Amino acid sequence: MTNGDLISLEEGKAAIEDLLKLKDSDLTDPSTSTALPYPGVGRACTRPEVVLNFVGRTTVRELLIRWYESDYNYVIYGPKGVGKSSDFRALYCILFGWVHADNTNAGPIAPASALPHGNAKKKRLVYLVGETLSIAETEAMRNGLLFSFLAEGSDTVICAIEKLSSVTNVTDFVEARKQQQQEEFYFFVDGGEKLDPLDFFQGPAYDSGRKSSVSENLDRLLRTGERVWWCTGPKSRIVHDYPYSITLRLELFAYVDRGFSLPEFNTYASRCVLGKLESRLQSIEYHTGLVPLFLEALCECCGQVTRDWLDSETTSCASLRQSVGLSALLEPSEEQMVELLSEDDYWDKVLLRFAQHREISRVRKKAEAIRLEGECPDAAAMACLDATYVLDPVRGVYCSSFIERIYTRVVRAKEEKIKPYQDGAWMEYARRLSDREDVEVNWSFLGWLCEDVLANVIQKKGLVLGELKISGHITVVDFNIIPSCSIETMLKISPNNGYFYKPLDVRFPFVDAVLAWVDENSRLHIVALQYTVNIDEHIKSCWQFMSLDYLRTWFPDIDKFMTADNVKLHYVFVGCSSKPEYSGGMQEPWSRSTYETPAFQLHIQPFDDRSLPGLNAKDYKLLHEIASNRVWKTSYVDACDDGFGLLAFERVELEKMAKEKFGMRETGRKAFRNKALLINKIVEMAKGKETKH
Repeated sequence: MTNGDLISLEEGKAAIEDLLKLKDSDLTDPSTSTALPYPGVGRACTRPEVVLNFVGRTTVRELLIRWYESDYNYVIYGPKGVGKSSDFRALYCILFGWVHADNTNAGPIAPASALPHGNAKKKRLVYLVGETLSIAETEAMRNGLLFSFLAEGSDTVICAIEKLSSVTNVTDFVEARKQQQQEEFYFFVDGGEKLDPLDFFQGPAYDSGRKSSVSENLDRLLRTGERVWWCTGPKSRIVHDYPYSITLRLELFAYVDRGFSLPEFNTYASRCVLGKLESRLQSIEYHTGLVPLFLEALCECCGQVTRDWLDSETTSCASLRQSVGLSALLEPSEEQMVELLSEDDYWDKVLLRFAQHREISRVRKKAEAIRLEGECPDAAAMACLDATYVLDPVRGVYCSSFIERIYTRVVRAKEEKIKPYQDGAWMEYARRLSDREDVEVNWSFLGWLCEDVLANVIQKKGLVLGELKISGHITVVDFNIIPSCSIETMLKISPNNGYFYKPLDVRFPFVDAVLAWVDENSRLHIVALQYTVNIDEHIKSCWQFMSLDYLRTWFPDIDKFMTADNVKLHYVFVGCSSKPEYSGGMQEPWSRSTYETPAFQLHIQPFDDRSLPGLNAKDYKLLHEIASNRVWKTSYVDACDDGFGLLAFERVELEKMAKEKFGMRETGRKAFRNKALLINKIVEMAKGKETKH
């Protein structure tokens, strides 16, 4: 059965049988994963899945507490993808089991105060979905009633419900059951935002008339209930704002800071490849925030990249391809996936695929739709512009740092158009963050901003590298796939013009940006920039970027211009060395045949008025503060229990740690193809030690 299918009464009854077998702990214990049936008949919603592989969550336990401690109507809201609809379904399934036991005198399964008692009234829990209501409200209401009666209702009652042909018939049926059969009705409505008559800009939606009509009809039904619980996205006016709201007197339950907890993530990841990629956990958390929707997207991308690899391997062997038929039918083993995705190149491909995933495209579309009318001082102000992917609007906490980065870039670009700042909108934003007195400065975050700050500054002010003074018209080009530019074509660029290539979402190896600029003598200067405070950590990057093999990915015709006088190559470390007080501007011509590199100049440039001319004194000071406050971090790390089984950043040799702390004899390439596989093994052994203790 797939989403959008029609679920028959027989399938609905089978779902109830499965539902009644569930224990509360199956859905509230983070160490469990359970097949959660769809609580309905007729048309199924498109999300979440009809048969949901549900990870037990503490939020379900919290919702249950709210249910039996209060008789208020409730609205459960949070950002898209955080898992609120899945939790809402789990809540309904638990309560359905409690009600069934109470109605049939099967035993005291529910907590004593979970349901109104002291009378002989039977309870009916009706589960409705905004998506199906918006398509055909009478059908959706009828099907919700059918499911609530399937476990206990007679054939006569089922037939009567099936004959209901209008909203009036449905409400009359409910009122009759309340009066004649002494029954009480409790309504659960998921996806309330689907019925919102207003669009993203709070104007009438294209089908606002239809949605308003459905909302009015739904209001008539809900007013017959003892209690109504909603599950909806943020800022849904159908719930929150009079006169659009249907149900008055609502208590709120918000998903603030609520992706998966660590135990929940561990259970989720145990059934997919993400759980085996210990060395990628920091990257996983950064990109997904451990939010279920984005974890699913990342898992999908892992599968696509590994299948592409397997397909290419199969294609290269014609006889094997013929023996198995279609290579698309092959699936990589878990061992193959772990080994492949532990390679940096393939993990970069996963992240690139993730940045282009349909869910991330939806994030960008939402961000681009923001209307900015003035200055946006911080993340909290940005969150107020669109809360679709915001966990905590007060603090400006997004579902993930990656998503916040997407919104930040869009808002800065819009801010630049509204009010062109002297040194650029990015510099202004960084200064605002550093000047705030109410919160501690996040220097790591400001360090990340350097990439966009400097792109903005260089575009406006230019860049000085010794005798080379880059200025004029510079166009910033964002990219997620290396542009692969022809040098022959670039030589035709007008003097004092150029392009600044900046990665949009994915970090590229060996370089943070590339500047191609033609001077007044028609010489093309290709400048690779690396922003760092740790040149000793990144010194290899210049040789790796300037290797002919890698240069060809950027400039396919580089071989033709190896000795050309009109093409000059530069590699620049911008910022400070590991000892900022001793760093200074310098240029040295380098070429090493062992790296197969053409001749290039290496520059080490601090943040000063010689390299970045024209900035005001405050901005120079800010750049120095960012550089001096960034924490030294290395890829060599120490295993510890830091909440993700992640690796703490310490200046220690990985192989030395593996031998001394974990007694590993072989740590080199013969035993482990790369550092990531060694890290995976260390984390596995660290967890084993914790289990023994």
